[in-house]
Amino acid sequence: MTYYRDADGDTFGDASLSTTSCTGQPAGYVLDNTDCDDTDGNSHQRFSFYVDADHDGHGVGNLVLGVCAPNSNTPPVGYALTNDDCDDLHATVYPGASEIPYDGLDNNCNNDIDEGYKIKTKLLPSFCGATLTSLGSLIGITTLAQSNQVTGYRIRVTNGSNVQVIDRPLPNFTMTMFPSYEYATTYTVEIQVQRNGVYLGYYGDPCFVSTPAVLEEGGATSVSPALCGQRISAMTTLVATTPLNNTTGYRFRITDVTVGGTGLVQTIDRPLYWFAFTMLDHYNYNATYTVEVAVKTTGAYSGFGSPCEVSTPLVPITSCGVTAASATTPITALSVNGATQYRFIVTKMPENSPTTIDRATNFFTFSMIPGYVPGGRYSVRVATLTKGNFSAYSDACTVFAPGGTPNKAEVDSPVATEGFNAVASPNPFASDFGIRVNTQGEGQVQLRVYDMLGKIVESRSVEVSKVEGEHIGSNYPSGVYNVVVTQGENVKTLRVIKR
Repeated sequence: MTYYRDADGDTFGDASLSTTSCTGQPAGYVLDNTDCDDTDGNSHQRFSFYVDADHDGHGVGNLVLGVCAPNSNTPPVGYALTNDDCDDLHATVYPGASEIPYDGLDNNCNNDIDEGYKIKTKLLPSFCGATLTSLGSLIGITTLAQSNQVTGYRIRVTNGSNVQVIDRPLPNFTMTMFPSYEYATTYTVEIQVQRNGVYLGYYGDPCFVSTPAVLEEGGATSVSPALCGQRISAMTTLVATTPLNNTTGYRFRITDVTVGGTGLVQTIDRPLYWFAFTMLDHYNYNATYTVEVAVKTTGAYSGFGSPCEVSTPLVPITSCGVTAASATTPITALSVNGATQYRFIVTKMPENSPTTIDRATNFFTFSMIPGYVPGGRYSVRVATLTKGNFSAYSDACTVFAPGGTPNKAEVDSPVATEGFNAVASPNPFASDFGIRVNTQGEGQVQLRVYDMLGKIVESRSVEVSKVEGEHIGSNYPSGVYNVVVTQGENVKTLRVIKR
């Protein structure tokens, strides 16, 4: 017969310690082999309980099967009958416990801390809802009456899904103390108090703080006002924005808005706050571009600021009004850096029959025009090729072919647009703009405004003496518009921007 050791005398034996006897049951041995703990006379069966790591009588998690215990209602040390503990690391935290003020714990597991004892603070009133003047502006926190017991501040800033927390011994901070920060961004700011070395576990009321609004109209990301609406003197002229502290990159978006242009949009990223058109993959003379700027600090680039219209240098014909001395007399255009080809459109007037001449140099001669009319009047325009793209054509210029005597009527009747010019100001404009016209004519001036889809927005017919008193665009939405100014045969097209 097999018998099992019963060391604790509870009549349940240890299955791992057995003996065989043919003379009867030995002392200290029993026939039962189900004792789960042969050193504890009160524990000999296995039951299921929950782990209770902090020994407060409340467990967590799933049932632990087969725990050795006296019975199913008496768990051993480290186990509990329930799994309702909300914090199994602190013995003072369990359902029904008394709330202990300022220990940073939800003692009674009701999802609230320090009921009736809360200590809260937030930003100083002057910073709630404010826009900072710089990223490094010192942001103040309201101090408390119990300031002798306050030993620190935990600042939490939130922007969308980005939540950042820093701890400070003083009641102030700057946005540059956080791992990431951006311009033109609104953050939710909340403050948690540390009392006698213990953070209380809850935040005060939120405040909203915005970093400098550099993207707004006239903001720091705008191109220098001295360049907006102007024509730069050279392609190498620096187009600059305002240098900003803590900025690690500047992104320039350049859009060709030349009438009849390519509409090409190019982007260039720079560690510096300026660029030159010669840095672009494509640029043209006789062109108009809008320039917008975005910045980055610690993360991605911001949105773009307000647009600025910048025009590149003109490439005019420099021989206007001359009569060529011979068929080989050069009729020249302005020589410019970066131009690899010059295209001349030479049109016999008034027959309006054009000849196109492509040249690697900045001039042509009448010997290149088949059957030119001696003494004839010709309209000449020029376009330049830079980086594979031709520019828009210059304004027309009148020259006279060699030989013969120019017709006086032709001399006295220049090609349309000569001596005629129109300028829009201010451009870009915020509320409205005016037109200044230089003309020898006395006829009425027609003003037509088109949006970028070609739809006419406005049409006016104005006496030439009253043009400068006209205010245009007050009800226009933000965008780019083409303004066609016409007086008789004279036509000038302008590009304006409503911010």
